[in-house]
Amino acid sequence: MSATAVTIIDIVNQTFSNIGLDPIEEIDYTNSATKAIRHFKAQYESLRKSILREVPWSFATALAALEPAGIESVLKDYAYVYKIPEDCIYARRIDKARDGDPIEFRRVDNLIYTNEKDPVLEYTKDANKVHKLDPTFIIALSHRIAAELAKSVCADQNKLQVEMQMYQQTIMSAETQTQRESEEKKESYSPIYDAMFS
Repeated sequence: MSATAVTIIDIVNQTFSNIGLDPIEEIDYTNSATKAIRHFKAQYESLRKSILREVPWSFATALAALEPAGIESVLKDYAYVYKIPEDCIYARRIDKARDGDPIEFRRVDNLIYTNEKDPVLEYTKDANKVHKLDPTFIIALSHRIAAELAKSVCADQNKLQVEMQMYQQTIMSAETQTQRESEEKKESYSPIYDAMFS
């Protein structure tokens, strides 16, 4: 893909290229849309969110000091109840400090139950702006949608298997990159992080 801002058409064309379909110049979501375009549209949102949950992508990671829900906990194991941020699609962890055991919590619908007072939640946000998506994420998404199109549009089991393998390899690569980045951050740790939410 080029260095210019990525568009949804770029993702469509990368997806189509993966399974040998012709590229498009514009998207037609009307009744005259091709079968491939209709199936792309049907799969895009659900798979985008699913892949966001797969890896703690840095571009989709956010921190938020949780707001009390203003209700008593109905779960006996947890004393406090907090609201989930509106853009949260996956709650990853609650953490206030660099050291110590992970803080336990439980998500129920749009609430977080925990015994931590004034918690900070690390979560995956619903990153839905195409031009801000990570290149590796786009590659993974295009392979995953292509796998679905290989089944529903091309009826090609071989292409389906190849695309799923490429998707899994891309996810593994992303996980490795994320782990390496995390380790580098630990090595360059600054107490400023603790001060931010103390």
